[in-house]
Amino acid sequence: MGFVYRVCTLYDKYKINKMGKERGHTVLHLLPYQCELNLTELVWAEVKRYIKLNKTTFKIKNIKELIHKGFEQVALQKWRN
Repeated sequence: MGFVYRVCTLYDKYKINKMGKERGHTVLHLLPYQCELNLTELVWAEVKRYIKLNKTTFKIKNIKELIHKGFEQVALQKWRN
């Protein structure tokens, strides 16, 4: 992690980095196209998979319900531990 921090400080050009630093945080940017390191992408992939497996109609109301249920499933099964 030390190497990443040293390199990151050389390229401290994003506003979010400055905002984080002002509040005592360090923003760690992920590499592009490394979705396996991005928890948001992993969760969204699981939700989309749930929708695909459980979809019976294309009505927006049903899809919204599946989205909510999908997030509940991800939260319970994958991220409990």
